[in-house]
Amino acid sequence: MQTIPSEYQGPRLPPQLQKKRLQRALECELTAKQRRAVVDYYLRGMRVSEMAELYGVNKSTVSRTLQRGVARLRRVLRY
Repeated sequence: MQTIPSEYQGPRLPPQLQKKRLQRALECELTAKQRRAVVDYYLRGMRVSEMAELYGVNKSTVSRTLQRGVARLRRVLRY
């Protein structure tokens, strides 16, 4: 029978470790465009239409880039 280490905190990581993993995933796993879209949308609170105007592209391009970035983060951070 396996024993669980005393430092085990259940299925969730401590907030500090979660933040560190997210920062590393943003830096290492996303393309520059995906990173910019995720940061602008989720951290800066920009709307897709604002981002499209700022980047000089169509709203659908921003939306696709954002979706791909989020999907990649989810895959990477799942473990």
